[in-house]
Amino acid sequence: MTGRKITVPSSASESVLELSILGGLRSKSVNASYGLARLDCFGWGIRLRSSARWLRWLLPTWEARYDELVKAQLITVPIGNRGVRFQPADGTSPIIFWTFKGSSILDQLEAHGVTVNRNVTRLRQTGGLRQQL
Repeated sequence: MTGRKITVPSSASESVLELSILGGLRSKSVNASYGLARLDCFGWGIRLRSSARWLRWLLPTWEARYDELVKAQLITVPIGNRGVRFQPADGTSPIIFWTFKGSSILDQLEAHGVTVNRNVTRLRQTGGLRQQL
């Protein structure tokens, strides 16, 4: 996975951690099982990162300001995983955060003006989930 780092605002009000959830992650190049990734929501946007320091070389940090997210959508795959798919506005590939707390994440994003889709979209497992990202 290629990391995506942004300039994070330094104001104290925007640096407050509003929500932190342990989960998994899927990008075009990385699939991290549940418990190996963490989603942090701040006043400025979101940060997806490794939940353990020793995994940071494998799972680089991915950040986006709320205004850089085109859409966040609930998704599921046939094996029972649920998550939230984030689509950045810059045309880079979407990223999936695996969690059963998707509604809480969408509530947080919606409060910051992100367009959310609460209808669960089922992604195909066959043919490669990677191709659907």
